[in-house]
Amino acid sequence: MRYVLSQTTTEHRRYRRGFTLLEILLALGLMLLLIAAVSQSMTIFLRLSTLGREETEQAQIARGVLQQFDKDIGSITFTPADKEDFASDDFGGEEVAAEDGFDDGFEDDLDEAAAPPVETGILGTSEELILYINRPDRRMEYVDRDVAVSPLERVGDALTVYYYMCRENGTGVSAEFAREVAPPGLSRDSIGLARMEGDRTTLNKAIAENDTDPQVEASTLLAEEVTSLRFRYYSGGEWLDEWDTMETNSLPQAIEIVISVQIQSQSVRKNDADSSFANTQQQSPTGSEEEEGLVREYRRVVGIPLVPPIELEEL
Repeated sequence: MRYVLSQTTTEHRRYRRGFTLLEILLALGLMLLLIAAVSQSMTIFLRLSTLGREETEQAQIARGVLQQFDKDIGSITFTPADKEDFASDDFGGEEVAAEDGFDDGFEDDLDEAAAPPVETGILGTSEELILYINRPDRRMEYVDRDVAVSPLERVGDALTVYYYMCRENGTGVSAEFAREVAPPGLSRDSIGLARMEGDRTTLNKAIAENDTDPQVEASTLLAEEVTSLRFRYYSGGEWLDEWDTMETNSLPQAIEIVISVQIQSQSVRKNDADSSFANTQQQSPTGSEEEEGLVREYRRVVGIPLVPPIELEEL
């Protein structure tokens, strides 16, 4: 009996079936499908994580930039000119007709002797904005007006703030400052959003004389991720692309600011050296492939408090 069982067991082991080639191929196919599904899931997860991180970073950059606009616009100083002064050429209006027997030559002498108008309010276009603000120096370090040679030297609390896009193919201070901050071999045109701040007297003189050296000295690269900048000015009835307080003798009721933010994989700086959101779903037309990223637009409308200035009699 023992012999018979031993022989049966041996025969059973001899004729036991293994895996066929078809079964092995089927198992390999299922394994490849499983690996592909896991890989696709990981790819989607990484892509969504990257987009979420970029969106958060872009929102933080846009919030910081727009808060700086809020701070500067809230510090605007504006003193409306008298109607008689505003009607003269000094304030951009029409020339007052000669009265009381004054001839034209005498009026010309008065114009030459008159003090130049004091810049107040704003001077803006669709791509640039100059603000005349008042802000004390935190360090309380002031110098005498006669010895001030740099716009960074504070003579008083009156400042000029100038926002512009820094571009290598731009003109004036935009191109000069781009050469200072752009690394060699940069393929994209826009370097970023620049902000100029300096003493009003010294800086306005440099701007009027087109002296770029003091302007470059007073400029800083506020955000290299900003690829475009757009302003509009609300007059109370319509949106305008330009505003000059010296011509209108007034301030706009609000300023619309729209910026485009693009996260760059590489910094454009030298090594040594709550907003509404709209997803534009577009790629930058310039720049290398590794620098290209999703561009998002952020918009904010900043209201300007129209508070009349304090009269001297009220002090």
